[in-house]
Amino acid sequence: MWRNYLIIAARSLAKNRLFTALNLIGLAVGMAACLLIAMWVRNETTYDQWLPNADRIFVVQGKTQYPGKDMEIWSGSSAVMLPLLMQDFPQIEAGTRLIRASRAIRFGTRVENQPIFLADTGFFDVLGIPLVEGSVEKVLKQPDQIAVSERFARKWFGAASAIGQTLTVTVKGEKRPYQVAAVMRDTPSNSSMEFDVVMLLNEKDFGDPARTMQWGNFSGSSIVKLKDASDAAQVDAGADVFIAKHAPDLVKVEDGFYYRPRLKNITTIHLQTPPASISRPPGDPRLVASIGATGLLILIIATITYINLATARVSLRAREVGLRKTLGAERHQLMLQFLVESTLLAALAGALALAIVELCLPAFNALLAQKLVIQYGGWQGVMLPLLVMVAFVGVIGGWYPALVLARLRPREAITGQHGGASGARLRQLLVVGQFSIAVLLMTCMAIVYAQVLFMRSADMGYRPEGLILISATQRVEVRGRQQNLVDVIKRIPDVTATTRSQFDPTGNGLWRQQAFLPGVPDSQAPQISAQAVDWDYVKTYGGRLLAGRDLDQQFSNDNFPENLTPEEVVKRGGNVLVNRAALKFFNTSDPRTALGKTFQVNAGPDGQRATYTLVGVIDDIRLRSAKDEALPSYYARNVEEMTSVAVRFQGVSPAEMTARLEGAWKQLFPDSPFISSLVDTAIENYYQDEARRGSLFALFAGIAIVLCAAGLYGLAVFTAERRTKEIGIRKVLGASVIDIVKLLVWQFSKPVIIATLIAWPLAWWFMREWLNGFNVRIALTPVPFLAAGVLAMVIAWLTVTWHAMRVARMSPIHALRHE
Repeated sequence: MWRNYLIIAARSLAKNRLFTALNLIGLAVGMAACLLIAMWVRNETTYDQWLPNADRIFVVQGKTQYPGKDMEIWSGSSAVMLPLLMQDFPQIEAGTRLIRASRAIRFGTRVENQPIFLADTGFFDVLGIPLVEGSVEKVLKQPDQIAVSERFARKWFGAASAIGQTLTVTVKGEKRPYQVAAVMRDTPSNSSMEFDVVMLLNEKDFGDPARTMQWGNFSGSSIVKLKDASDAAQVDAGADVFIAKHAPDLVKVEDGFYYRPRLKNITTIHLQTPPASISRPPGDPRLVASIGATGLLILIIATITYINLATARVSLRAREVGLRKTLGAERHQLMLQFLVESTLLAALAGALALAIVELCLPAFNALLAQKLVIQYGGWQGVMLPLLVMVAFVGVIGGWYPALVLARLRPREAITGQHGGASGARLRQLLVVGQFSIAVLLMTCMAIVYAQVLFMRSADMGYRPEGLILISATQRVEVRGRQQNLVDVIKRIPDVTATTRSQFDPTGNGLWRQQAFLPGVPDSQAPQISAQAVDWDYVKTYGGRLLAGRDLDQQFSNDNFPENLTPEEVVKRGGNVLVNRAALKFFNTSDPRTALGKTFQVNAGPDGQRATYTLVGVIDDIRLRSAKDEALPSYYARNVEEMTSVAVRFQGVSPAEMTARLEGAWKQLFPDSPFISSLVDTAIENYYQDEARRGSLFALFAGIAIVLCAAGLYGLAVFTAERRTKEIGIRKVLGASVIDIVKLLVWQFSKPVIIATLIAWPLAWWFMREWLNGFNVRIALTPVPFLAAGVLAMVIAWLTVTWHAMRVARMSPIHALRHE
C-alpha cells in the first residue's frame, strides 16, 4: 500500500514540473534560512553552558546608584571584594578574579602586544576549562607559570609542543621569563570569555593600587563557584550586612554612592539587560528575538506559498479523485495519499535545504562574525529541527487539499461541479499574510540601514578623519618618556597637531566624580565624567570651542603636574574645560555665562575638596558610538593619567603616516610593540552590530520577497489556466491585450495593497521601540514605509505581468477550444 502511495506521489510530482519546482525550491530556501537562523539563535542562547557545573558558576555583579540617578547594574566588580566574600559566605566553594590587561610578549625575535587575563589560583577550580597539554597542578601555582590557548600555541610555537616553552613578558618595565605550564582548549564561539594567556594575579605588579586594593574601581570581574546553585539567594540576601561591614561608605546613596553585590549565573549574562560581558561583546536579546522570529516568518512564507499552490491545484485533480472514488477508494485513503505527496515533497526540500546550509554556512559566518559549525546528530544537531519542519510542512501543506478533495462526491468531482470560492478566499488570505511579512521585513531593513548610515554620519563633536591613536603609552617602559614621544611626533612631516588623553575612541573606560555645586546639597550632587587631557586636545581632535579658551601652558593653574600632592591640589584648585552637556549643572544653556563658574570634587585624603574654575566650554565630544548619551564632562590636564597619544595629520595616506609613527616609536622603545589605530576605523567598529542586523534583515527580506514572487507567479499561471475560456470570450467581444493584463494584474494587486496596510503599523511599532534605544536617531518618516510598499507592489506587478501578457496575446480560437 505504501509503495503505491509513493509511486503515485512521485508520478504526480513529475507530471506537474512547474509547481513541483516552485514548491521544492521555495520550501528548501525557507527551510535552509530557518535552519541557519536556528543555529545562530541556539548559539546565542547557550552561552557558557559548555562549562562544567555551569549552573553553579556565578558572576559577581553590582547594583549601583548615584544621587539623582536610577539604579544601575554593573557587570564588573571591585577586586578587593572577592576575598572578603569568600571569607564571609561559606556557600562559596571557589572563586577567582579576572583582570584584563595587555603585555609585551617576546619569543625569540618576535615581539607583540598580547591581551591577557590576570587570575587567582582558583581560576581552574571555578571554570574547569579543559586542558590539551599540561596540568592544573602547576599552572598559576607559581608566579612564573602561565597557561595559553591552543590558538596561541599554534601561533607562537607552530607544531612544537608549547609545554616548557619560555616567553619573555614585560611587567612594569621589567622583562620576566614565564614558562608555559598548560595549554587550554580554545573556548567555543558561545563563550563570554576568550582566554589566550592566563597569568597569576599579583597585586604588586600594578602601578596603581586602586586596581586591586580600593573599592572605587570596578574594571575587573569576579567569578565564584557555589556549593549549590540555590545558595545564590542566600549570598544576595546577605549583601546589605556585607557592605555595612566592609564598605560603610557605600551603604546609602546619600553618602555619594550606593553599591550592593549580586550574583548572576554565568549562562545568563550574555543576553542580560542591561548588557554585560567578561571579554567578548554582550549579546542583544531583542536582536535574538527579532532574528529568531524572522526565521519562523521565512518558513511560514515558504509554507504559505506551498499551501497556495496546493490549494490552487485542487480543482485540477478533482476528476482524478472522482474516478478513484468511483473505483472504490475510501476517504481516508485519499487523504493519506495527498499527505504522502506533501510529506515527500517536504522531505526532498529538506534534503536540498541541508545542501544549501552546507554551502552557505561560511558566508553566513562571515556576515555575523561567528564560527558556527553544522552538527547533524544530538539534541543540538540540525536533524531534529529539520524533521520537525518536514513534518510541519508535510501535514500543513497537505491537510487542506486532502480534506477538500477527499470529501467531494464522485459525481461533483467528475463533472467539475464543485465550488472553489472558499479555496479562492483562502488563497487571497494567504497571499495577504505572506506579503504582510515581506513588507514588514523590507520596512525594518530600510529603517535599520537608514539609522546605521545616520549614526555613521552623525556629528561626533570632533573630526575622526585624519586622526591616528597610539595606544598602551601608560606602560612603565613608555610612561616616563611620553613627552619625548610627543616631541618627536611633532617633528614628523605632515603632522599638524598631537595630544595625549586618558580616554579615547578605542577604549571603554569611564571615570566619574561627584560635582559639588554652590547651593546644591551634597546628597544631590550630580555625577560628572573626568577626562584627563594634554595641551592642544581640542585642536588635535578637531573639537569646537563654544566659549572661553583652551587649556594653555601660559596659565599655571591650567596644569596638574605629576609631583603635585593631593593637599596642594585642594589648596590651589585648577582651571578646567566643560562640555555642553555639563552646562545644565550651572543652570544655563549659554556657554558664555558659564565661564568663571566653579564646582568642587573630592581630592584630598580626608574628603577634602578641590575647586575647579571653568575657563572654556567645548561642544560634546562622543568618543564612542553616537547611540550613547553625551555625558556631562570636565577636561583637566593631568599627565599622570595619560594612556594614549592622538596625532592629527594631512597630505599623506594613513598607511604612510602610520609607518612614520612606528619608526619614531621604534627609535624610543625598540623592545615595546607599536599599537596604533585609525579613529574612523575604530568608530566604525561600534556600528558593526547594527550593520550586521541591517544585513540580516536585507538578506531575509530578499528571501521573503523572492518566495512571495515565486508563489504569486505560480498562482498567476494557475489563474490564467482557469480563466482561459473567459479571456477568449473577452477578446472576441473586443477586449484588448492591455485590458486583459489589467484584469489579471488587478486581481493580484488587491491582496498586496491590503498586506501593505497591515504591515505598516506593525513595522512602525517595532521600529519605534528599537529606535528608542539610541540617543541619536532618525525620525520615522513615511519614506521607508512607502518605499517598501511600492517595491512589493512593483515586484508583484512584474511577476504577474509577464505571464499575463503571454496569455493575453493568445489567439481567441485556442482559448475557446481550451478544455
